[in-house]
Amino acid sequence: MKHAIAEILGKTVSGVVVKENGRPPHTQVFLMFRDGTHYELYGEYFTGAGGVDRGTAEEIKSKGQPGGKIVFEVHEGA
Repeated sequence: MKHAIAEILGKTVSGVVVKENGRPPHTQVFLMFRDGTHYELYGEYFTGAGGVDRGTAEEIKSKGQPGGKIVFEVHEGA
């Protein structure tokens, strides 16, 4: 994951666009922000969770597949 994702902190999401393609990258997610900017997440195959969950940074870091490694972290209050 590129560290530029940190640039979305403090922005307000105003829209989301998801595209699926027959060739790589197979999935693209565009987060649109109120200030007229956007950020793209892309990958071969991934999906979203079933809903929005509550959780602290510590709780979130303990989720996911066992043995997973945090490769980048940035959040308010860190």
